[in-house]
Amino acid sequence: MTSPLRFARRALPVLLIAAALPFAAAAQDAFSSRLGAYLAGRIAAAERDMGAASRYYAHALEADPANAELRGQAFQAHLAAGRIDEALKLAEALRRDAESSNIATIVLAAAAAKKGDFAGARRLVQALPETGANRLLKPGFLAWAAFGLNDHAGAAEALRALAGVEGLRVFLELHMALIHDAAGRTAEADRFYGSAVGGVDAAPLRVVQAYASFLARNGRRADAIALWDKYRASSPDSSVAENARQRLAEGKTPARIAAKAPDGMAELLLNLAGALQQDSASLPALIYSRLADYLRPDDADTLNLIAGLLESDDQNEDAVALYRRIPRDSDLSWSARRAAAANLAQLKKVDEAARLLEDMAGERRDRWDALLLLGNLWRSEKQYAKAVEAYDRAAARIPKLEERHWNLLYVRGIANERAKNWPRAEADFKKALELKPNEPYVLNYLAYTWVDRGEHLEEAKRMLDEAVRQKPEDGAIVDSVGWAYFRLGNMEKALEYLEKAVELTPEDPAINDHLGDVYWRVGRRAEARFQWSRALSLNPEPEDVPKIKEKLEKGLPAAKP
Repeated sequence: MTSPLRFARRALPVLLIAAALPFAAAAQDAFSSRLGAYLAGRIAAAERDMGAASRYYAHALEADPANAELRGQAFQAHLAAGRIDEALKLAEALRRDAESSNIATIVLAAAAAKKGDFAGARRLVQALPETGANRLLKPGFLAWAAFGLNDHAGAAEALRALAGVEGLRVFLELHMALIHDAAGRTAEADRFYGSAVGGVDAAPLRVVQAYASFLARNGRRADAIALWDKYRASSPDSSVAENARQRLAEGKTPARIAAKAPDGMAELLLNLAGALQQDSASLPALIYSRLADYLRPDDADTLNLIAGLLESDDQNEDAVALYRRIPRDSDLSWSARRAAAANLAQLKKVDEAARLLEDMAGERRDRWDALLLLGNLWRSEKQYAKAVEAYDRAAARIPKLEERHWNLLYVRGIANERAKNWPRAEADFKKALELKPNEPYVLNYLAYTWVDRGEHLEEAKRMLDEAVRQKPEDGAIVDSVGWAYFRLGNMEKALEYLEKAVELTPEDPAINDHLGDVYWRVGRRAEARFQWSRALSLNPEPEDVPKIKEKLEKGLPAAKP
C-alpha cells in the first residue's frame, strides 16, 4: 500500500507548480503590460504624438520606476506634451544624470522662479556648463533671477556674458531692453530696443512688437505707429503688423511683454524655441516653448509657436485646439484662424474650414488672404469651379496688382486650367509673369501646358530651360523639360531629364508615366510597362487612368513621322 506521506511528497511539486501558475500569469501580464506601454510610447514618440507618448511612458515607468533610461524618455515626453508638473516629479533624479542634467536643471529653475524663489533658481542655473543652448539660457536665467531679487545691476551684468557669443546680439539687446523697461529705466531701454530693431525691415517681428509696446506705453504712440509702418513696408501682407498698427491707431496700448522675472525667463525660452524652429529642431523647440507657457500661461505668441510646431509634426487636432485659444483681441488672431483652417483641411474637415474662411472674408472685406486660402482649399479638393470663384473674389479686393500678388494669379491659373478654361488660365499665367518675370513655377506650369498641348514648343523650351536653371533639383520642373524634349522628338535628352526627374520625385504618377512613354519610344518595352504600372499604383488623376491602362494593353501608337 502506498504511504500517504509518500504520496504527499510526490504531489508537492505538482501542487507548488499549480499554485505558482496564477502568480506567473500575473507577472507575465504585468511584464506584457509594461512592455506594451513602453513600445506604444516609443511608437507615439516616433510619430511625434508626444501627448500619447507621455501617457504610455508614465504607465511603463509606474511598473519599472528604477529604469533610468525610461525615466529620461518619460521626462522628455512630459515636457513636449506640456505636462510640466509630471516632468518635475522626475527632474531631481534626472539632474544627477549627466545626459539629462541640463534640461532638468532648467525645469527645476523655472519651477523655483514660478514660486518666487529667485535665489533658488539662480543657485540651480549657476551649476550649468556654458555649452550648447546654455550659452543663452544660463546668462539669461541668471539675469532674470537677479531682476526678481531686485538686483538690476546684477541682471545687466549677467546678460553681458552674451556679448562675446556669435549670433546672440539680438537676444542680448532685446533682454537688456526688457530688463531696463521692466525696471523703469526708459532711456536705457530705448537705447537697447533701438539697437535691437536696427533698420526695422530685417528685425525679428518679436523685437518690433516689444519696441512698439514700449513706445506706446511711454507716450510715443506716433513713433510706435511709424515703426509698424516701416515694418509693413517690407512685409505688407503681415496681418500681425496690420492688426498691431490698427489697435495703436484706435488708442489701445499693447501689454508689456515681460513685467516680471518669470515673464522674462518665458520670453527667453520662447526666443530660443523660435530660433530652434527655424533650424528645424522641432522637439527641443517644442520643449522650450512648453516651458515658456508654464512660466507665462496663455501668452498668445507662445501658444502660436506651440501650435505651429504641432502642425509641423502633423498633430493637427492639437494644433487647432491651441490656435483656437488665441483670443480675438490678439494681434495674432487673424493668422491663427488662417492656420486653424489649414489644419482643419488636413483633418478632412473641409466644410468647417470653408465656413471659418468665409466668416473671416466677411469680417475683413479689405483683406483678400482668407479668400486665397479658401480657393486653395477647394483646389486641393479638386472643386475647381469653386476655387476659381474664391480666387476671383480675392482678386476683386486688390485695387492694384503688384509683384507680391503673382501667386494669386498663378493658383487661379492652375484652377482655370484644371477646370478646362485654358484661355483664362493662360492669361493668368502671363499676367503672373508680367508681375514677376522668370518666376520658375509659373514658367514651368505655362510652358509644360504649352508642350502638352503642342503649342509654342520652342518658346516653351526656352522657358523651361530658365526654370530648370533656377530649380535644378525640382522634380516637376525637370520632368517638364524632359517632356518638352519628348514632344520635340529628342528622345536622348528626354530620357536624360525624365530619369533624373523620377530620381528626384519617385512617387509622382505623371513623371513615371512620362518616363514610360520615353522608354517605349526607345524600344525598352518591358521598362515602359513597369513605369506605367508604377504610375497606375501612385493614384494618378482620374482622367489619366484609362489612358495608362490602354498603354499597358496596347503600348504607344507609332510615332508620327
